[in-house]
Amino acid sequence: MLLLLGSAVLSGVVFKQSARTAAAGLACEGGFLAAGFILGLASALLAPFEFFALAEWSRFVALTGMAWLIVLWSRRYQRAGDICLGVVLVSFCGLYVWGRLAAYLAGSIENLNLDSAGFFAGFSNRRFFAQVQTMTMPLLGCATALLGDRYALRIRAARALKVLVWAIYVAWWVLAFLSSARGTWVGLACGLGLAMFVCPASARRLLRTYLIGALVGWLLFVVAFEVAPRLRGAGAVLEMYDADHYVVVADRLTLWSLAVDAVLRHPWLGLGPMQFMTLSSSGGLHPHNSILQFASEWGILATSMFAAALALGMTSLIRAARAASLENDPCGEWVAVGLIAGLAGGFVQSLVDGVFVVPTSEVLLFVLAGWAGGYVSRTTGRSAVEAPPLGILLRRCAALTILAAALYLVWFAAHFLPILATQADRPYAIGSMVLPRFWADGLPVW
Repeated sequence: MLLLLGSAVLSGVVFKQSARTAAAGLACEGGFLAAGFILGLASALLAPFEFFALAEWSRFVALTGMAWLIVLWSRRYQRAGDICLGVVLVSFCGLYVWGRLAAYLAGSIENLNLDSAGFFAGFSNRRFFAQVQTMTMPLLGCATALLGDRYALRIRAARALKVLVWAIYVAWWVLAFLSSARGTWVGLACGLGLAMFVCPASARRLLRTYLIGALVGWLLFVVAFEVAPRLRGAGAVLEMYDADHYVVVADRLTLWSLAVDAVLRHPWLGLGPMQFMTLSSSGGLHPHNSILQFASEWGILATSMFAAALALGMTSLIRAARAASLENDPCGEWVAVGLIAGLAGGFVQSLVDGVFVVPTSEVLLFVLAGWAGGYVSRTTGRSAVEAPPLGILLRRCAALTILAAALYLVWFAAHFLPILATQADRPYAIGSMVLPRFWADGLPVW
């Protein structure tokens, strides 16, 4: 919550001063996003539970403000900004790996049984962690490959740094096998496939990095979670070997059918943001499909606007990646390949999972989107004069909207958080009214 509020305040302050410069190459995407949010606001105001719908709408507006800050950062600091964001990403993964390693060693010393379902601290569901891996694995792979390319970095990376990053990368693969989410494998494959189409040479090196990391990670996974527990006489419960873990297709189809029915009944403005749970027979908090989620809740019009912004943004990123490849800019090409694979993988996984309802996944996705936006805007070769002027009034309206959204989230959390905190991992109700999705770890309003 504090992250969104701080980002919204900062973006509101700098928006009217820097929007014109950073908008080069991003004006069309911004226009489609603005149109989508205007339609979403109308949908929220007409929703059955408008307070919750406005909270969902405000969260996405605040996340967009956070992404805008990253666009400005990336455009201003360029290569140094890329390195800084890469260091933050690797550090985040490294700290999480260190925490899971400490938990594993503590459990081994006390001879406790290992349970993969409860191993991922901070995530109420292992699939939520898998969503993070889908978007970060390509960037980690690109970081390991980049450290081995002395001509890309123009420096010779210290051996200790290479070993550290490789260790984090291999451990990330171990956790990927432990989470065993099918959406992650599909997302990684699709992201790599798109990168192979855009930058074949770099993508082939990324594929080799994948294969090496996956092979070593699989061997360590077998030793740590199958061989070692047996030698200690302890048990290990791994969800990947549970037959019930794979029988969920019928549930997805049921939710998708309900979402399609909601789209047909409310085609233009939808049920309202965060309102899918109000369907009494849904049996799910969300449709587990981002397109159906937005179409059923925000309406076809808003979904079309967001889809257009996504398509234009990805097209611009692909063009920037190809330009970096033609200009013999290996460092820029690696950054673009990692962003393309990460964003494409996250979107593909969102078609079968709730990427747009888990706060950690949403924040990471918008961080990558902001990073990609900054990369595109600084590599378009167009100056601020050539960028379409947004106008003082529009810039101020955008800044005030972001600030208002953050303040509404604060008010909403102050009024409803005490109730939500008592409802762990299930939808809750007030009287006979079933209210929208919330769970303990992954509260949409934080």
